[in-house]
Amino acid sequence: MKELIHFFQQYRKLSPEALDFIRSQGKIKTYVKNEWYKQEAELIPKWCFVLDGLVAKIGYKKGNTEYIERLCPTQGCFTGSKHAFSSSREPLAIQFLQPTTLYEIPITALQR
Repeated sequence: MKELIHFFQQYRKLSPEALDFIRSQGKIKTYVKNEWYKQEAELIPKWCFVLDGLVAKIGYKKGNTEYIERLCPTQGCFTGSKHAFSSSREPLAIQFLQPTTLYEIPITALQR
């Protein structure tokens, strides 16, 4: 969790209330290598910070050919939607390329 707090404090010093909010609203979850976080048609309205691991956003050309759109390494962040202020899905799948530990918070909570 200290990595996440450091990430936020690069932009602004966090108050004790903000720290409590981060701790109470988010969850730390672990995933195994090759596990899928979401498929391209799904919407998962969460913002995720990679505490440890590697995540890929995967697209599909002509329906079947898979390609990596982008990678999200340790201390990177991604969403299960288009972006942190969107309730629309992004047509990309998300897969864990290494065992991964995430901090996840609902996008609505993050926006507050």
